[in-house]
Amino acid sequence: MEKLATAASSLNSHALTELDGGGALPAWEIPSWQMPLPDNAQNQTARQYTKPKTRPVPQVSSIEIQAAPSSATTTPATTTPATTTPATTTPITLSTDGEPELRDPTRFGIALSVINVGLYSVMALAQWMGWGGFYAASGTPGRLLSDAFAVMAINFTFGLLVIVGVFVLKPMHFRARVRYPLIALVALVAAAPRVLAMMAIYTTPSGSTFLLAEWMSGWVAGTIAVTTGVLTAGLVGRARREHARWTNEHEKARQASDELHTEEMRVRRMVADQLHGRLQYRLVTIAAGLDADAVKFGSAGSAEVAEVLSAYANQLDQVREQEVRALSHAVYPAGIELGAVTAIKAMVHRLPPQIAASLTTGPNLTKAIEAGTTVMPLAERLIAVFTIEEAITNALKHGHATSLAIDLEFRALDDAGAMVLEGKVDDDGRGLPAGAKAADDDSAHTGLGRHGERLTSRGGHLTLSNRLGGGTRLEFSLPFTSHLTLAELDQLSA
Repeated sequence: MEKLATAASSLNSHALTELDGGGALPAWEIPSWQMPLPDNAQNQTARQYTKPKTRPVPQVSSIEIQAAPSSATTTPATTTPATTTPATTTPITLSTDGEPELRDPTRFGIALSVINVGLYSVMALAQWMGWGGFYAASGTPGRLLSDAFAVMAINFTFGLLVIVGVFVLKPMHFRARVRYPLIALVALVAAAPRVLAMMAIYTTPSGSTFLLAEWMSGWVAGTIAVTTGVLTAGLVGRARREHARWTNEHEKARQASDELHTEEMRVRRMVADQLHGRLQYRLVTIAAGLDADAVKFGSAGSAEVAEVLSAYANQLDQVREQEVRALSHAVYPAGIELGAVTAIKAMVHRLPPQIAASLTTGPNLTKAIEAGTTVMPLAERLIAVFTIEEAITNALKHGHATSLAIDLEFRALDDAGAMVLEGKVDDDGRGLPAGAKAADDDSAHTGLGRHGERLTSRGGHLTLSNRLGGGTRLEFSLPFTSHLTLAELDQLSA
């Protein structure tokens, strides 16, 4: 018991010295397939006095990574280190009042008013005929057409006078209680010359009744024709402003989301660096100190204490090699800065040797790999890698699959750099059980459900279904904006 107490005291001394009083690591949920295979039986036993320098790492010999054949040439998908290109955002063009620039809806109001005036001219012709003008003009050869044309021209010109008089005053700048009485006043003034011109036509009636009726009808018709145009222009302008405001807010929200993702990437990289560098270094130094104490106790004849210390050193090595490395990958996958394909290859290579896996890239993605460039922004790369990782985890954990096939390709949505990544993961497992929820079901808030929500929030989708011949198929799409177009990518890969 005294020897065991001495060993425990030595272990505590090294742990407190190297970890500066730190407590236990938090419990992270790490997919079990990420852990390296257990060491052989000899390495699992307590070491005697000396610490082995290396441990056997499982070798994967059944992984096939290839490129999908294109219509022109077939090129193997080889990953070349590339520089990371940050995601760019398009600035919002704002006017001086803080809102996006809009076309003036006044032109729309003028066009509608002109149409109304044209219709009114036809109605005025019918009114002239009702007053007996048609009967009076039909008795004189050639007068019917000339008088009918004159009536329509006078009323159309009257309407244009009202339109010009109203829109010169810029009615959209006035309040409604001023705008519409102003239109009525302009129409009332412009109706006077219209009546005089109508009375100059030989076939029109004369008298005060006709004069008053024509004046009032012209005033009402002009007011209605232009008011409807101004009112519609106001409604169109309001709708455009609301749409522009919504677009502006949506763009601001998108930029804020991009900034959050950028900050998330920075924190992820920082945490992964701390795990991979500082924490692993401290664990190595603690294990080295325990090995040194084990040698001392062994030389002093305390073999039992030496074995306990060596066993603790072994456990620290296992924690460092398995749990810390897996946790570092879960936070920031290895190779993600070189591209999604590089990170997926590294992930596939960690599979147990009995799992056969293949990664196929389409022609466009193969061109990007050969050109040594990254097409997707970092945030979208992480989403794609984590989605495929979850699909592999489910295939191995729930489907007990023995083979996996991953297909990746992206295509352009326009000529401005808008693209979409399309991925597919097939396995030969047991398939989905009866009554299983779809991955994009709103109630599935864990696992693939969370990844489906991420994809949906960015305009993509995720589906999980049974595959013909057995197993499951996961398909997903992820839109993104690239700094390159397909034409520029072709030039780089040429």
